[in-house]
Amino acid sequence: MSKSEHVNTNWRLANWEERADLYDLFVEDRTRDIAFYTGFANETGGPVLEVGCGSGRILLPIAARGHQGVGVDFSNKMLDRFRRRLSREDDVVASRIKLLCQDIAATPLEKDTFSLVFFAFGMLGFLIEEGEAARAVSNAARSLKPGGTLIVERRNRFADRYHTAREFDWIKKWPEKSATVCQSHTDLIVDSTRQIRQTLYFYEGIDSAGQHFAFQQVLYFREFSSLEIEELLRSAGLQVTNYFGDYDRRPFAPDQPRIIVVAQKVD
Repeated sequence: MSKSEHVNTNWRLANWEERADLYDLFVEDRTRDIAFYTGFANETGGPVLEVGCGSGRILLPIAARGHQGVGVDFSNKMLDRFRRRLSREDDVVASRIKLLCQDIAATPLEKDTFSLVFFAFGMLGFLIEEGEAARAVSNAARSLKPGGTLIVERRNRFADRYHTAREFDWIKKWPEKSATVCQSHTDLIVDSTRQIRQTLYFYEGIDSAGQHFAFQQVLYFREFSSLEIEELLRSAGLQVTNYFGDYDRRPFAPDQPRIIVVAQKVD
């Protein structure tokens, strides 16, 4: 099946604007990567750029450790959530963060600025249009200082499985809606040539008035192998320095849950 049969080219912004309300519920159990990226920020010294920063789950703790940071995201609604979190922070911590609503694949940032740039939580995979990922990595590499570090990570599709049948994920309180909501999902490869995956999320719940609600959200994601990621980094003029298989920095192997590729901008 061709991509054009399945993927609306305007899907990404519309769906992430819609998904922003649920994003913090979706990621609240993810904490191990925070220590991983904070560790690299401590080692490189900052300033730090997070591509696809969302609501600040990773970048805010990095700023709390004393580092200057820039967060880039194409969803202003997601950044609004980040801004609300910043408003509750100490002024000193909040002053260390700058937020930009833009697409890094389309708009380069200032050259030779950051000591650390990272695409966390599989962010690169959301750039599914032809050449998008390459442009994003190239622009990110351009923004690195000489000797700076760029990290790309995603789940290891060879160690994971697709849920072609509907799979239950979680049930949680949704404070903003005074509701209880559960999430389940299915996965489907809709473009086998370029490994485009469609994940359909199902949400059902009950609000404080006892009313039942249900809705769906869809995301498209491009799967990348470790070799494809390495080629993107090398094509951007970076030197790959390490592969990890998880956030504890264990060596990468085919059965490890993550593909984490670390590269450096050569002086």
